[in-house]
Amino acid sequence: DSPRSIDDRINTLKNEIARRQKKLKRLLRAKQGTAYARMLESHEECVNSHLQQSLNGSPSSVHENQPPSLKQNPLQLIRTMCLNEYYHALPGCVAITLHCLIFSSLTDLVRKLTLLACQCATADDWDIIDNNYDDSSEEHLFFIMAILFSFALLRATGQLFEWNENRAYQRKIQFHFRNRWHMGCFDMRVMNWFSG
Repeated sequence: DSPRSIDDRINTLKNEIARRQKKLKRLLRAKQGTAYARMLESHEECVNSHLQQSLNGSPSSVHENQPPSLKQNPLQLIRTMCLNEYYHALPGCVAITLHCLIFSSLTDLVRKLTLLACQCATADDWDIIDNNYDDSSEEHLFFIMAILFSFALLRATGQLFEWNENRAYQRKIQFHFRNRWHMGCFDMRVMNWFSG
């Protein structure tokens, strides 16, 4: 590579880092100083230092460049994972739950209105729906486990993050996922495997 092309690559990287720093400040406008902001800032610093080192020609693993707190303190790693799930996965779970509740409520309303219309139109002793539903605790447990399993599958494949269409949320997700992908996080590798 010529010195000119290396200088161009360095300038491009510096501009990209400056642009991402501005974007990070915009994303964290109301959250400056919080644990979430510190987590995103440390991930951004880790990825930027890795990119600078790779441009300078010193091959190193991303995992070597992780912030010292993530390398040495497993409690900090758990806290980071919990913050990630709270700020990124929980809004998707809430969106899916609200969608299901609204769908179920509307379906039940239509069923009750249909039943009422049939009862008004026909004799009172005719029942359109057989109400032999068994409310055993095993069924409740099964459905709760099915919902939790569904959330886990949606999280593993990355589809959980598509349910919240808020633009600010999507920008945060894209910004954070880029850093986690460069850092080689396990959940990003799983989501990448599912997306092909």
